[in-house]
Amino acid sequence: PRRCGWFDLPAARYAAALNGFTSLAFTKFDILSGLGEIAVCTGYQLDGELVTRFPRDAARLERAKPVLATFPGWSGDISEARRLEDLPEAARHYLDFLTESLGLPVSLLGVGPDRRQILDLAAGR
Repeated sequence: PRRCGWFDLPAARYAAALNGFTSLAFTKFDILSGLGEIAVCTGYQLDGELVTRFPRDAARLERAKPVLATFPGWSGDISEARRLEDLPEAARHYLDFLTESLGLPVSLLGVGPDRRQILDLAAGR
């Protein structure tokens, strides 16, 4: 089975800043179909306070507890989607939240396990 964990915004922001990302590629987006709720880590509870930046120190990271925001899920097979507009509204809303939160566009979106099931959003396909 194909599995994934909840998206971690602070870790992604840190990785984007560290590596100079210019766009995002999301894979396994299809495995979120059928979930009633989808969560995103927006920060961490760390030593009694809310932290929205990634704790770079291993000891602090070990003590950090994720703070999750939830979004409505969607049902149905999205593997036949060929454009962003083909996705359910809830899927587009979730994707919009991620791109706005990271300040980066999505260039590639995987909607199935096959390599033909990757939407090239940068090219408008």
